[in-house]
Amino acid sequence: MSESDEPNLTYDIDWPMLDKSRFIPLNLLSTFIVRSVLYPVTLVRTRLQVQVKSSIYRGTWHALRTTIHYEGYRSLYKGFLVYNCQLVPGLIYITTFEATRARANILTTNEYLRAGIGGIVGSMCSQILACPIDIVSQHMQLVGLSSSEKKSRFKDDVSSKSSSGSLKNRHVRRIHVPKEIRHSNYLIFKHICSTLYYEKNADKNSKSKISFKGFYRGYLVSTFLFSLTSGVWWPSYYFYQRQMLNIESMFPIEVPLLLIQCIAGALSSFTSTIATNPIDVCRTRVQVERERRRVPQIMRELWQEERFHIFTKGLTARLSHSCIYSLLIIFGYETVKRVSLKEEYQGHVRWYILHYILIMVEEHQQIENLPVEQPRWIGGSTLVRQFEDFYDLDEPINHGQFADVYTCRLKNRQAIRAVKCIPKRGKRKTPIKNASIIIQLDHPNLVVIREILESPTHIYIVQDFVDGPNLFQKIAQTEVHTEFNISKYCSQILRALQYLHERKIYHGRIHVENVLFRTIDNEEKVCLVDYTYSNLCTRQAIAILVNDSPIFCAPEILRGETFSASSDMWQLGILLHLCLSGSYPFAGSAKQIFQKILNGKIGYDAPEWDCISSNGKAFISNIFQVNVQDRLTVLQALSQPWIREKVYHADNLSQARTNIMALETGKK
Repeated sequence: MSESDEPNLTYDIDWPMLDKSRFIPLNLLSTFIVRSVLYPVTLVRTRLQVQVKSSIYRGTWHALRTTIHYEGYRSLYKGFLVYNCQLVPGLIYITTFEATRARANILTTNEYLRAGIGGIVGSMCSQILACPIDIVSQHMQLVGLSSSEKKSRFKDDVSSKSSSGSLKNRHVRRIHVPKEIRHSNYLIFKHICSTLYYEKNADKNSKSKISFKGFYRGYLVSTFLFSLTSGVWWPSYYFYQRQMLNIESMFPIEVPLLLIQCIAGALSSFTSTIATNPIDVCRTRVQVERERRRVPQIMRELWQEERFHIFTKGLTARLSHSCIYSLLIIFGYETVKRVSLKEEYQGHVRWYILHYILIMVEEHQQIENLPVEQPRWIGGSTLVRQFEDFYDLDEPINHGQFADVYTCRLKNRQAIRAVKCIPKRGKRKTPIKNASIIIQLDHPNLVVIREILESPTHIYIVQDFVDGPNLFQKIAQTEVHTEFNISKYCSQILRALQYLHERKIYHGRIHVENVLFRTIDNEEKVCLVDYTYSNLCTRQAIAILVNDSPIFCAPEILRGETFSASSDMWQLGILLHLCLSGSYPFAGSAKQIFQKILNGKIGYDAPEWDCISSNGKAFISNIFQVNVQDRLTVLQALSQPWIREKVYHADNLSQARTNIMALETGKK
């Protein structure tokens, strides 16, 4: 894993949801702090990988103690500033990873493969800048490296002659830094860059030539290493997190999602480090050698020196660094992402696994005597001081946790309307601007919104009053409940959704009580209601959906995303499953339901499904796709055989009707 990558996995915040002006500087600061804390481990790791066998250090702690004893604490931060230039390629890595992963849907829908592809491409792009930074910082880290027993006998730059035949006394041929300039990091940096820039020819009599090859020594090995590491790290990360989520769902204890992410990151680093350690040792050796030799030659020499110990050379230091680094980076990265959320996504992100999305709602405070010129919550609404100045409230229709519905009449008029009264909670800095669009909607399968009023304490959505039965009541009233009727109702719902989606309006609450029936021109039609709240008050609407109706949550909602056309289709699938079988597709506790939704697996083993046509089952299966790219759209659904060709079984779905009547009775 590149040292700037952080997992963006199933429950993560998407790239478009971030305010980049906050995210980029905060992420750089977070990464810089973590790098600063762990840099001594990075230095020790490099020194252990470069030494021949155990000629200088016996292990990680011995290397750390020896470096401090002979060179002082300051030596632990040699090359530190150069090393932190990796922040720039780190940003390149993250942005490339995010963009590639998002576009990898055209290749595969597997989340492991998409993440792996994104990591590989991100590593290949970032290594263009990362490789020269690595080489210079590694040379600076090795300044002063020599055996403590031989400090008085060997210069730092002296390499034992290969003719001696002794592996124990062999030293890596690295850039010699004169002692008189070792007190200054700047002079060391200048000397190393100059040496790399003016590459010496094999012919000692000829002049050195200018070349950038020294800065890209081992570039292919380095690119291969980090690409392979990312290709292993990301799928491992998703795998470990998925397994921990499955384990967590078996217990009643709620674990912070951030903790799961950090543990999964550390385990993934452990896996990728074990798999790639020999390549990393080879890369380091290639990059720090002053003389240019072929990679196969260096690998043969390494094998002669270490044999199977090459798999464990510097491994303790590398494991310590990579695991702790991933844990801290993920903690900082995920925290920064939550802090950097755009205003419209505030409250959509959970800190706990499969929890009822923690938006919620500050204590409602009634604000009295506010002037009419208060800031709007909803663009396009009409500001009023008192709703009762214009309407008379009549009988209550429904009381909910976040809103109440009443019948009402305009002053001095007899026409009955319905009004949804939504109390304001918290503080909204910017208005949501789709009220003016919603008021203009006009479709035979949608309730008409007459106006939206806003007082200092409430939002009032005034709409036509629909006194017909809801979907369950309609089924209960029908003596013969058939697949044909449900397909006919579904077709009308799809037409209404098509009309909404073309205007970028999403319903968000396609529940039984929001599918009503009314008579227009002596013809009974489906009428969708309550499509305003999810569009006008998105923060609270998400909370309502997850708290009150967890069974209707689409997988992407549980991943922290907002409502979309695909979410509406998922909810329609839940509704159809209910109508055709009289049962929910997912059952259990809220956490078990959420886990099943994320898996997306449904079955048709119940006897109620024996009466349903293959077209009907296929229609529902194509809706219950966890990946939104695979899920039916409204237009695709309208062209399906179950809707277009009207091919059904003629059986009376009596058992499904009985189940539905029991559910409807249980609500009362």
